[in-house]
Amino acid sequence: MKMHDVPATASTEALESHLIDAYAVDIPPHLAARLERRVSAAIQVPQPSSSADPHPANQRRRRLALIPVLLAVAMVTAAAAGGVLHFYDEAGGLAWQRAEHLGLIKTVDGYRLTLERVYADANRMLVGVTVVDEQNRGWSQVGVDQATVTDSSGGRWEVGMGASSPEDASVAANLFWFDADPGPAAPGRRAFTVSIPSVSVRDQTTPPTTEGGPGLEEGTSAAPVGVDGTWWPWHEVKVDTSFSFDLTVDGGALATPHAAAESNGVTITLGRIVASPSTVRLELDVAGLPSGAGAWAPIMSIRHAGVDLAVMLTTSGGGPGTTNWTSRGVDDASGDWIVTVTEVVGDQLVDGTVDKQIRLQGPWIIHFTMP
Repeated sequence: MKMHDVPATASTEALESHLIDAYAVDIPPHLAARLERRVSAAIQVPQPSSSADPHPANQRRRRLALIPVLLAVAMVTAAAAGGVLHFYDEAGGLAWQRAEHLGLIKTVDGYRLTLERVYADANRMLVGVTVVDEQNRGWSQVGVDQATVTDSSGGRWEVGMGASSPEDASVAANLFWFDADPGPAAPGRRAFTVSIPSVSVRDQTTPPTTEGGPGLEEGTSAAPVGVDGTWWPWHEVKVDTSFSFDLTVDGGALATPHAAAESNGVTITLGRIVASPSTVRLELDVAGLPSGAGAWAPIMSIRHAGVDLAVMLTTSGGGPGTTNWTSRGVDDASGDWIVTVTEVVGDQLVDGTVDKQIRLQGPWIIHFTMP
C-alpha cells in the first residue's frame, strides 16, 4: 500500500480523494496485522481520547478510508506513553471499562501471555492480551498479531482490527476487536476460547539468510520478507496456546426497518441496524448510482435520544451495500432514530479501472423507530 503526499493546503475534496487512493484496497488479514505493527514501530502519533473508539474493517471487505477511517488508522499506529494500563484504558474505551477481569496466564517457551479482560455484546468483542518475554532475548519489540475466538453457542466472531503498544522491549499490550458475523451475537453467559498461535518479535540486526541465522529464533521462518520482497524485521514465534473461560455477552437490539429516502434519482435504504453498548452497526444499500459506479461511502450522521453518533468506519464489498459503525453505542435503542446522509462519495470504473471520483449531494433523511 502506497501512502500519497497531500499538500498542507489541499482542499477537503482533494484530501478525501488521496485517502481513497491510499487506503481503498483489499488487505490480506496476515499482512494487515503486520502492517499495523510495522507502522507503529516507525512513528508515534497522539493517542485519541477514549470516546474515539475506532473500529476495524472486516478483512473480507474493501476498506473505504475517508476521513473517519483515517482516525481509526491513527489509533492503530499509536504508542501509549503511560504504559500498558494507560493503553488499555485509552484504546479500549467503554468496552474495556465494562469488560470482565480474567487474568488468565499461560507461559510457553519463556513468553508469558495474560488474557487480561474480555468484553462482548451483540456487535463486538474486545480482547486484551499482555505478552512478556521473560527471558529478555534482546528483541527490540514483542507483540501479538493474531487471535481467534470460538463461541460455544456456534456464533462466529471475525477479527476486525488489532492494536499493540509496547511498554518496553520485552512487554506489550495488545487489543483485538472482533465483529459478530453476521450478528447480532446471542446474549447470555456461555463458554468461549481465545486462541493465540504465535508471538511477534522484532529484531533490528542485519537481514538473516538461513534458518536459525542471526536475528532468528529456532522454529521461526528464515529471511522474513515484506510485501515488496525486501527483508522484514518481524517474524513469528509459535506458541499455540489457548484460554478457556465463561463470559456474559451483553444484549443489543436488532431491527430491519427497510426505511428509505430518495434524492436526485438516488435511493438509500437502511436494511438492517444492530445497536449495542459498544457500537451501532447500520447496513445501507444504494440504488440509482451512475453507470460504472464502484465502491461508495456515505457521508452521514445518526441521531438518537438527542445524541449525535459519529460514523467512524465504512466498509463495502464494492457493490451497492455498505456497513457503517459508529464511534460509540447505546444502552437503550428504543425510540426515534434519524439517519442523515449528506453526500455519497465513490468511484466510477471505466474498463475496470477507476476513472474519477463521484460525489452526489443529498440530503437523504431516513427516519424510523425501534421498539
